[in-house]
Amino acid sequence: NHHGLDSSISFSPLLGGSGNKIEADFIYNYFFIPNLSSQLYTGVGLGVFGLFDGITPELLPLPLPKFVLGKQYENGFLEIQVDPGCFMFPGIVFKCGIGF
Repeated sequence: NHHGLDSSISFSPLLGGSGNKIEADFIYNYFFIPNLSSQLYTGVGLGVFGLFDGITPELLPLPLPKFVLGKQYENGFLEIQVDPGCFMFPGIVFKCGIGF
């Protein structure tokens, strides 16, 4: 099967201690050559995020585009996620994971 879906929730503190960011992503992945031992994939999707200063949550329900390029192995993955961002949150995220 060449198709896959990925969803994630991430939490990160903002620089300077001014609050925290929580983000939910929904990504469609396309696997070029499906193979359980090693697979290259790309993906596109949307994310939404919220900012929290410890007292008042502020949700910014704007769809944020996500672009992904990754390599999945039998028991792990490496991934680069490009996020054009919104306002002050553009960036590139490097992810890795281990399955068990």
